[in-house]
Amino acid sequence: SSGINAEYIGGVELRIQKLGQETTSRDHTIRSLSETIENNDSVINKLIREKYIKETVSKATENLHDTNEKVDHFNNVNHKLTSTLDELEGCVEKEKKEKTYRLRTRRKKRED
Repeated sequence: SSGINAEYIGGVELRIQKLGQETTSRDHTIRSLSETIENNDSVINKLIREKYIKETVSKATENLHDTNEKVDHFNNVNHKLTSTLDELEGCVEKEKKEKTYRLRTRRKKRED
């Protein structure tokens, strides 16, 4: 009976030892997987930031392009308006000279 108890106790101790090793092994696996998850989370966060930055740069580039097109359009309109103003000022000057000429001509006719 004492031999059977010793054998039984030895078997139980062996199982306890194996369970302890399995627990240690699983703890190690869990720690390793946790580290992998943390690293993957870090990579995912970095990729999300990079994607956000790329989208922001893309939107800013698009806005800049749109703004440049508007500036070009306004510059063209400004050029046309400036040309029209120059033409109108030229016409006004011409009319003034013609009016002055007509007035002088009238005066000369009156004096004659």
